[in-house]
Amino acid sequence: MESDFNLHQISFKAIDNSSGLSSSETIFTYEQNGSLLVGSYKGGEIEYGNIVGKFIPSNTIELLFQCKTNDNQLLSGSSKGIIKKNSNGKLGISFEWQWLSGSNGSGNSYHEQV
Repeated sequence: MESDFNLHQISFKAIDNSSGLSSSETIFTYEQNGSLLVGSYKGGEIEYGNIVGKFIPSNTIELLFQCKTNDNQLLSGSSKGIIKKNSNGKLGISFEWQWLSGSNGSGNSYHEQV
């Protein structure tokens, strides 16, 4: 599937998160090859995490993520994000996410290009 956006070697930080672990100290970096997305993230409460995902329509991504926290928890989840260009010219992603293992619950978050 062709995408309107290219996230290759672009980093984002969590600006808002309703109830998860990511914070403004958490940096997410993506690699993209066609519709395939992979990435890693760390910072704040997260020692290290990785991501695999795909574009679904041209501005929407589906991700699976897993991480090890600073307090030694292993967590995994899934999310769906909508990508838009902001008025400041940066990319932003609005996510709906849920934990799949290691914790319960779901939430919303917003990440912005750094």
